[in-house]
Amino acid sequence: MASIVKLGPGKQPPRAIDFFDHRSKRQRLRIGKVTHDVAHEFKRRVEKLVNAKRLNQSLDPETVHWLTGLCLEIKIKIAQFDLCELPEAEPAVPTLAVLLDDYLEWKRYELKPSSIKRLEHTFEAMKQFFKGRTLIDQITTTKAKDWRTEMLKAGLSEASIRTNARNAKSVFRDAVERKHIAENPFFALASSSIAAERSRFVTEAETDKILASCPDDNWKCLVGLARFAGLRVPSESHAVTWQDIDWNLKRLRVFAPKTSTTRVVPIFPKLAKLLDEAARKVTDHSQPIVALSGHNRHRQMTKIIDAAGLEPWPDLFQTLRRSCETQMAMTVPQHAVSAWIGHSELVSARHYLQVTDELFQRITGNTEGTTHGLRAAESAAESAAVKPGTESQDGESDSAGERAAEDEATKKPGHCRVFPMVASNCEVVRAGIEPATHGFSVHCSTN
Repeated sequence: MASIVKLGPGKQPPRAIDFFDHRSKRQRLRIGKVTHDVAHEFKRRVEKLVNAKRLNQSLDPETVHWLTGLCLEIKIKIAQFDLCELPEAEPAVPTLAVLLDDYLEWKRYELKPSSIKRLEHTFEAMKQFFKGRTLIDQITTTKAKDWRTEMLKAGLSEASIRTNARNAKSVFRDAVERKHIAENPFFALASSSIAAERSRFVTEAETDKILASCPDDNWKCLVGLARFAGLRVPSESHAVTWQDIDWNLKRLRVFAPKTSTTRVVPIFPKLAKLLDEAARKVTDHSQPIVALSGHNRHRQMTKIIDAAGLEPWPDLFQTLRRSCETQMAMTVPQHAVSAWIGHSELVSARHYLQVTDELFQRITGNTEGTTHGLRAAESAAESAAVKPGTESQDGESDSAGERAAEDEATKKPGHCRVFPMVASNCEVVRAGIEPATHGFSVHCSTN
């Protein structure tokens, strides 16, 4: 028996027919957005086709008439299951709609839902421009370039256009591998990812104003986790629980659904203060740290930023995460920053790290001429320039043991810690790292 499957929400969602073919193998036939009555009639016809094929019987005239009246796109789909034959005059090359639907069905088993949504968005745009009934061998390089021009006219960003081009390349590369076409018409389109606009750096002083405008501890923790720990919002920020905190070691265990990995993030003093104040009011520590609904999250955040007397910026939470990584990179080795943020050093350099006014000031000594849009990271500058034994703006200070270790490392370069300000004083000791060779007075080159 066949069954009707909904592939989305709504009164008239995309539907499919699940059935066992004449070889008793489960199959799925996508029929698009139709009503339940249409899907029910289609299911009944598919059952007749399967039974006729299994029992080697002729189809009844009514089913033959129904099959003859179907459009080419549906006939090609049915023929793929060996339930009917295409007329010899009809081409074997699939239409664009068939190609895209089949590709999407295959990818559902290996891609995440968010990636599937991006593919669906691209495929819908392709069907509208090229028309779903168009045979794929009729889509040329010229038409592919026209599609890019049309997206530019529609006001899409370069990043969105390249994402669509990348998805189109993938599906047509698969068509080339399956011998449907000889070459990929989208090959010439630029599709490499580009770095986002990163001119906005949210300073700690601005973050303090935002925290003061937050209505409750949930919002304070959300802002703190994004700005002081660099968590992704909401996939990571809403998943961490109070049990993920190691209060003794000041560390937070974070699971990243995006990469299916777990990392450990240090809890900096300002974040520790926020979490400590919120934890005192919590009775069930198995609950998430941030208990906020996903609805109207950006709208509420915009109101909080307005109340803080600041101008809202694009990519509200991503900018906080980016600012966190930039400040970390001013004082901590990049490999550690990338491990704490949860991506590679290449991604950090291309999409996250910013050159702030503070870095220029550190070199030139000139503190004039800064603007609000590209204002220096004041708190990060004070933190990076803080002397041993003094407290930075964000409350971090060096312990006596750490200061002694740094002083000792400066005197004995062989024991240098891996931090930029300390490592810059390191020198290679004359003894080198290789064992001495008998007969030579110099053990190893120091050049």
